[in-house]
Amino acid sequence: MRQIFHSLRRLSASALDPQDIAEEYPAHFNLHWKSNEQNLKLDFFWLPEYKRSMESLLDQLMLKPPSIVVLGIAVHSIKSSNNSVETLLAYRKNLTRLAQKLNSYGSVPSTHFLWMMQPPVNHAQLERSRQMITNAAISQYNDVAMEVFKDSSIVTTWESVPSLVEEFINDLTDGIHMPVPALKQASLMLLNLHCNEKMNFQDGSCCKKSDSPTSLQMFSFGLVYLCAFLLIFTLVYQRFCQYNSYHVVPVEDGPGPTSALLSLYEVLVAPSNPTNGSMAGAAAQGSDMGTFLWAMTKLAIILSYFYVCDRTNFFMKENKYFTPLSFWLPLLYVVVLGIFFNEESKGTRFLHREQTDEWKGWMQLVILIYHFTGASSSLPIYLHIRVLVASYIFLNGYGNFFYVWRNGKLGMERLLQVLFRMNFLTLMLCVGMNRPYQEYYFVPLISFWFSLQYLILAIPPKITSQSCESHPMHYFYFILKVLAMLGIISILYISEVFFEKIFLTRPWKALFVSMDDDIREWWFRWRLDRYSMVCGTVFAFMVALGHRYKLLDESPNGRLFPGVISVILTLASGSALIAFLVFALYCRGKEYCNNIHSYISAVPIVSFILLRNVFGRIRCRYSTFFAWFGRISLELFIAQYHIWLAADTHGVLVLIPNYPVVNLILTSFIFICAAHEVHVITSTLLPYVVPSDSKLILRNLVIFLFLMIPIGIRDGML
Repeated sequence: MRQIFHSLRRLSASALDPQDIAEEYPAHFNLHWKSNEQNLKLDFFWLPEYKRSMESLLDQLMLKPPSIVVLGIAVHSIKSSNNSVETLLAYRKNLTRLAQKLNSYGSVPSTHFLWMMQPPVNHAQLERSRQMITNAAISQYNDVAMEVFKDSSIVTTWESVPSLVEEFINDLTDGIHMPVPALKQASLMLLNLHCNEKMNFQDGSCCKKSDSPTSLQMFSFGLVYLCAFLLIFTLVYQRFCQYNSYHVVPVEDGPGPTSALLSLYEVLVAPSNPTNGSMAGAAAQGSDMGTFLWAMTKLAIILSYFYVCDRTNFFMKENKYFTPLSFWLPLLYVVVLGIFFNEESKGTRFLHREQTDEWKGWMQLVILIYHFTGASSSLPIYLHIRVLVASYIFLNGYGNFFYVWRNGKLGMERLLQVLFRMNFLTLMLCVGMNRPYQEYYFVPLISFWFSLQYLILAIPPKITSQSCESHPMHYFYFILKVLAMLGIISILYISEVFFEKIFLTRPWKALFVSMDDDIREWWFRWRLDRYSMVCGTVFAFMVALGHRYKLLDESPNGRLFPGVISVILTLASGSALIAFLVFALYCRGKEYCNNIHSYISAVPIVSFILLRNVFGRIRCRYSTFFAWFGRISLELFIAQYHIWLAADTHGVLVLIPNYPVVNLILTSFIFICAAHEVHVITSTLLPYVVPSDSKLILRNLVIFLFLMIPIGIRDGML
């Protein structure tokens, strides 16, 4: 025990107070040390055998509870009694009394009580006065301690110390005191016990207890489980009614529990054969409510699985270990599957819907493999993944512009519908998993860039296909809008102070900071892809002009441009992709590459689009395998954080230990099914949350703010 005190003191002093000079302390005395720079205090109390003063000392210590209390007595009792049986019996009695005393401190959950088992001795090296200390006697005393403390909810028996010393048994210089290697490991165990709960690990398998659920988590889970209860009630009542034809409450019975249940049933579940107009309206309302409750019930099951996988220690987690083979081999499998499942597309237009779904799908699968294998340590792979993330934002800008260009819809309903689809799962996980919004960095990115683009396009005059045809000046107005968007981005990028003032302003500050109230992660992500949305918007406008002036040949077997131009663009695009590959292979460092990424990311994106669309036969075929994943790509990206990966993406979820391939297949299957179901649930809930009636939208916004403002005030976000 004294050795551990000295070891902890040396470790702490070297880390916290390098100038602190180690002092020599006498043996068989109380020892104390306190750090000069940090709030750290170590105490050693010389109590080699049980005395009543030990209980008094514990009472004194618990007036200001320490983080860890390590106890252990055995050797001196063996030595002083010459290993007598009477002393062993007294030891059991005294330990039982001490255990009762320690159990009385159960109201102090912040203190860890450890009973250190006596390590073995090297009997051949013991001096003559210690010959009675045998490993057999030590084993008897340890057995007594195990028996006394086995049912204690307060005291943990530190059983690894004997095994630790056993490994270095020949290094015991005097046969009894712990050797330096074992002593250092024992000290690190104590430091881990104290520090693990207070550290933000970048690791998948740390020894940290699961966090206690917050009141907000319990409230959110209570709401979804309430919907599940209502659905079960309606189903049970419906089945009851099938077997009991006489279920209408007579009028003369008056109101009561049965009539109340019947009224609830008529609201929630549609009658099968309505007999009048009012019943038909009730049926429609009941059918809608039943659909809503079923969607919420599925959501409750899925969120519960999320919580069990990553916010508890019910399932194991393991670390990622990157090797080139672990990344490229599954990628090869995915490519083969994607090529095998292909068919003719319904559309032949430039960058049609099936093609964009396919693009999102294979990009998402590559990103999933990248995250699962921890391939971020490979700079070339990292740079290509950065381009894929930029491609998502580019496609978002491209698709949103074309929607406005063709339909001219820029109302509040469209804005909220898109934001709901983007953010529904993320917000549910933020609340249910107690994670910050920035934890799911991709969703804040696309939400911000979509909102900025939407705001710029919504500023009068509205730029659409019809408006440009009737008013040619609208082309010039579009250029001004693009310049305004670039101006906003440039100002925010040039002045980091201004950037922080904008995004650290309440009440939206909580959307852009990490758990540590730090905005650096958002700044890093934001600046990497700051031009991707603009490039997507401008590229979509150029394609729209190509359609307007019939510059594009979109026939199934034709070339997009006249023959020579198509060949030149194909060669130029292929060369650009090869040049980017060479750049990624020979880039000087991650920081340098990140600094120029935003300026060059559009080059490989546009090059890929041209190669994919120049020739009609290539443009009009697509991979159904990739397209299916592309339709749920957003849900896949978000769900991976908790039910495929683990420990906030730092590790990998383990449902079946020791069988990595089987575990990967099982976790992947559940992960994909959950992402698909969340996609369906989001589409189902969309008309309920963002209805077509503007008055209902306003009502839902008021309800949302009514729920969120008290939470924000309580948590200090507002």
